[in-house]
Order: sequence, then structure tokens, then C-alpha cells
Amino acid sequence: MKSIKRKHIPVAILAAGIIFSTANFCGEKATAKILERTDFCLSVTVTGKTYEFRYPEIDYSEGKLYLKNAEEVADEIYYDTLTPAVNADFECFPEREFPFVYKSEKVGLGVDKTALLKKIEKALREKTTNISADEFVEVLPKVTEKELRETTKKRGEFSTSYASSQQKRKSNVKLASSFISFYELDAGAEFSFNEAIGKRTEERGFTTAKVIENGKFVEGVGGGVCQVSSTVYNCALLSGLSVTERHRHSLAVSYVEPSFDAMVSYGYADLRFTNDTSSPVYIVTYADGNKITVRMYGEENRYRYERISLVNQLIEPLSEEIVYTEELEDGEKKAMVIPKYGIKSVGFIEVYRKDKLLERRILGTDEYSPLRGITLVGKKTQ
Repeated sequence: MKSIKRKHIPVAILAAGIIFSTANFCGEKATAKILERTDFCLSVTVTGKTYEFRYPEIDYSEGKLYLKNAEEVADEIYYDTLTPAVNADFECFPEREFPFVYKSEKVGLGVDKTALLKKIEKALREKTTNISADEFVEVLPKVTEKELRETTKKRGEFSTSYASSQQKRKSNVKLASSFISFYELDAGAEFSFNEAIGKRTEERGFTTAKVIENGKFVEGVGGGVCQVSSTVYNCALLSGLSVTERHRHSLAVSYVEPSFDAMVSYGYADLRFTNDTSSPVYIVTYADGNKITVRMYGEENRYRYERISLVNQLIEPLSEEIVYTEELEDGEKKAMVIPKYGIKSVGFIEVYRKDKLLERRILGTDEYSPLRGITLVGKKTQ
């Protein structure tokens, strides 16, 4: 008896659309038939747009019409006709007591892809040439106004006065604060004061005013910027953020207590702190010409923070220096530099849950140099 070998049909032939007849493969020659092209056209109308499908998108399979890549087609129609959702948002007005004005979210609308596929399948089965997709699903926004309000709670606020400053210094304070009038610090990110404010140069609008340098008051571009950084520093403490870099001045300043100043110098000394909450922190700063106020907003702060400045020692300044000048009348005196005591101090932060003290933490110890007084005395030469 002759053995009969089973014939293997190449995949390439099947993919080419050739259908083999039910020939008995026992020595008989197989016959093939090319699929006939269909003239069927399906129109799908969705929100005023019409999509037409015909051969080769529509073809036969086992005697039935089908739409090739139907799920991809449904996706394309969905995104082409989608009315996208709009996330809630807000505008910030730093000069206001509560700076945020919210814009509500909007729900989007998209064609129901599952229902659309069923309609297409039914139309092809029944050879219906026109269908309309009239079933839709809501597309929800990622951010709602309620969520925004929950993540823009005030965490801390701090103000300092610069009402008695000269106009040039006031200008520097206002300019520096404008660079962070609204600043978003992402969760886990670190804030750098120098990066946020940038270089203090005349080209960028900063002017010459008094700065502290090596234990003396001297003229320098950007005088007054350290008052902004010190105000930001104290607000960060009251907001419960983790300070990673802070420097004291060489002399004590008048606008904050000892151990609560934050000296900055571009490329040399910075103020840095980290947003270690799970939501963004928004820094809102406003200088009105007399007072600078910094507020920080984010997720609700479950704790309350108190600052404590403890002065351990006063350091006597050197005896007054007398400088004789012909610009004054004989014996006339004029104070050029008012003497100041030096200070040794410690800064603490206390953490409360409601009225219960949970922790008292040392922020650092500081020493500020005394300032020697200088008096001008008139002396005419003979």
C-alpha cells in the first residue's frame, strides 16, 4: 500500500487571500479561488463627521463582511471627535489676602467605543450602509476644583518691614520679591533662592544700596535682597519645610530676630529648602513699599510652628573711633556709624499639634560681630 503524505500549505499563500477547496489531499490536485472584491461601503456618522469604509478596509472572512483593525478604527474616531476634559486651574493675585481665583473643571465627552464597534459589526452583518454613533461616555478631568482647593491651604506666613529704608533699597526689595511673586515648588523639589532670583546686577534692574560685608555696612548692588531671603526663610520654617542651607550675616540685622536671618550672595551663599510634602507648595510674595509678606500654600499643615530666638551673650563693641574732618565746624560732632553690640544667639523651632508641644528643635547657633561706632569731629586747620 502506498503511503500518503500530508501537504503543508505555506502561510504566505493563506495571507494572500487564496481559499483552497475541500479537495481530498490523497493524490488529487488542489484547486484555489481568489476572494472577490466587495463594493460594499459603510458610512459612520459621529457628531457631524462622516467616515467611509470600503474595500480593502472592508473584506470577507468566512462569507461575512468585516472591518479590518476595527478597534484601531474606533480609537481614531474616538480621538478625532473627542471633546476633551478641562482641568481645574487658578490664577494668582499676590497682593490679595487670599491670592487664588479658581476656574472650575469641565467634563469631556467621547464616543462610546464599545457601542460603536457593536453597531459596526451589526451593520456589516445586516449589510446596512449608514449608521450613526449616538452613544457617548463622559471623560473626567484629572484635576478638580475641590482637589485644587484642598492643595492650596495656607501653610505659613511671615512679614518684615522695610518702611524706613532708602528708596534704592526699597527698589531692590520690590524687584527681588517680584521674581518669586508666584513660585511653584513641586513635591520633593528643592528651592534655591539664588536660582529663583538670579544674579543681582544693574543690567537686571538692581541698584546700589547698603549691604553687610565682613562686619561692615558698605555699598553694594542688590542691597536689601537679604531681607527678602530672610522673610522667605522664616515663612519656610512656619510652613514646616526642611531647610537645607542657610547662612547668617556677619552683623545682626534689624528686620528679624537673631538666628532668624538668611544671608544670600550669588555664587557664594544660598537659601535652600525642600518641599517634603506630597503636593506642590506655592510661594506667594508681595512687597508694597513698606512691608514684604511671604505666604506658602499647599496641602493642609497638621502642625503649628513657633520660632524662638535666645540671646546668650552680648559682645561689647570696641571704643568709639573719632575721625577729624574740616567739613564740620570746630568741635561739631556727627555720628557716622552708630555702635552695635555683637550677639551670640540660638534659634529654636517648636512644633505643636493644636496646643500640645511635640518637639523643640535647635536650628543653629550664631555669632554676630559688634560694630564699632565712628564719630566725625570738626577741626579746622590753622
